[in-house]
Amino acid sequence: MFLLALFFGMWLWLEFGINGAWLHIKLAFVGLLLLYYMASGWLLRRALKSGIFPSGLALRFFNESSLLFVIPIIYLAVSKNA
Repeated sequence: MFLLALFFGMWLWLEFGINGAWLHIKLAFVGLLLLYYMASGWLLRRALKSGIFPSGLALRFFNESSLLFVIPIIYLAVSKNA
């Protein structure tokens, strides 16, 4: 889903010339979401390699923290013309 969102967002930006501050802010949040996914992959590789997992509470907070990036992305996409 991330790759689809990135592809279509870049397509709108480059092909149709859609621009504005909302798009730059949205792409910044998409970039932060990419960093989040990279951190998730790093945690998974570290856990598979060493068998050391963060606590359940830390994993729960990490899992839910992605909403801090997704909610503004959805809001900016829906309210761009408001």
